[in-house]
Amino acid sequence: MRCPIGSPWPAFWTVPPISVSTTRSRSKKRSSSKKKKAPAGLGRQRKQEVLGIILMALAALLTLAVVTHAPSDDVLLDGAESEYLFEPGDNRVENLLGPVGAVVAKNATRGTRRGSR
Repeated sequence: MRCPIGSPWPAFWTVPPISVSTTRSRSKKRSSSKKKKAPAGLGRQRKQEVLGIILMALAALLTLAVVTHAPSDDVLLDGAESEYLFEPGDNRVENLLGPVGAVVAKNATRGTRRGSR
């Protein structure tokens, strides 16, 4: 296929001309169309987007908990009561998400460690 004269692009890449409507036909279209109301509440697509953002945030937190997991946290969790973990003192876990992240990481990595039961 040959290029149109003066055009560097093949003929099938050229854009067809756009038809322009007159002011009179546009005004008729506006007056005849009714305004649509926005749906009350969130639409289905918006709910899916919010759910996707929440799931991505939870995945990021789970990743952070597992990446910062330390075997010393397991020893501390096994020998302590839950109230003791939240008191100030020498009972700090190394996980960046604190005792909750240590528990989540312990449960998430339970079967992946060597020598596990």
